[in-house]
Amino acid sequence: MCLLFETIKIFKKEIYNLNYHNQRLNNARNELFGLKNKIKLEEQIIFPADIGNSLYKCRVIYSKGIEKIEFEKYERKNIKSLKLVNSENIDYSYKYFDRSELNYLQNARGNCSEIIIVKNRLLSDTTFANLCFLDDKKWFTPDTPLLKGTKRQQLLDEGKIHETKIRVKDIYKYEKISLINAMNDIGNIELDISSVEIIEGDYQE
Repeated sequence: MCLLFETIKIFKKEIYNLNYHNQRLNNARNELFGLKNKIKLEEQIIFPADIGNSLYKCRVIYSKGIEKIEFEKYERKNIKSLKLVNSENIDYSYKYFDRSELNYLQNARGNCSEIIIVKNRLLSDTTFANLCFLDDKKWFTPDTPLLKGTKRQQLLDEGKIHETKIRVKDIYKYEKISLINAMNDIGNIELDISSVEIIEGDYQE
């Protein structure tokens, strides 16, 4: 059975970006299973009795229907460095529950905190987040993501970030890099571009 999931931010008992999660979940059900009926996550997510006002991650596991809903307190990852890792065949166009291919690539990170996946010499994502790059007070995101994240789409719709093609050789024209996902906005996980490790000889043009 093909399982997928949505990771949803909950803070002070408020559900964030629900329209974007509903849209992606129902698009996936339609495209993968041919289902036209819509699931409304607001009707499915019921807070546990002991949930507090802290930041929580809600994970909705689904296929044709909702399989399971889980809650856990969220702790932000401490990302200090990023390593480029090449993968020409990876496909993560849907938010699959099976992340074995991503986990395999992450094993190549060495002493770095996380990886940036490169496909066809173009930057895509990390294993858990989309990317934004700062250039002269404007934020840009690669137009070749592995997964079109909900936070990424929200920021695009709001005009706060802009899509562009970002090749490996373009990295050092940017000043900073920020990792974004449903739990992290721009600036929550931010590094100087010098924190990206390029191994000499791996990405010759």
